[in-house]
Amino acid sequence: MTVSTSQSIEEALQRLLARLDAIQQESEAGIEKAHQVAAGMEKLAEVVAKLELQRSQENKLLSNLEALAWQLERIEGRQAEKPVKKGFERSFRTLVAGTKTVGQVLEIVADGIQVMVDSVTQALNEFYSSSAKKAAS
Repeated sequence: MTVSTSQSIEEALQRLLARLDAIQQESEAGIEKAHQVAAGMEKLAEVVAKLELQRSQENKLLSNLEALAWQLERIEGRQAEKPVKKGFERSFRTLVAGTKTVGQVLEIVADGIQVMVDSVTQALNEFYSSSAKKAAS
């Protein structure tokens, strides 16, 4: 009877070791995936930061262009007899409208990237919590 009990314990220990190895491999694979996702998130954060900087610069330019348009309107009020200014003003207003549109598009893209980063962060948090629960089991 001692032989069968000893063999049963040995088999149970071998199964336990196999299970622990499997859990460790899953954990290592999960950690590797988490590192890859973190690297991707860092790249996304860099892109968002660049977009935000570009949007800030465009907003500054837009503000300057609007000030220039206001000054042109004042000048036009003084010199209404020059028809050439209307063509220039129209072109300038088109440029200002185009700049506003580009700024809005960049804002939409930045918001989309932010949503993706939030989703990845949530997925990572869920992965870590489920990995912790598996390891505790």
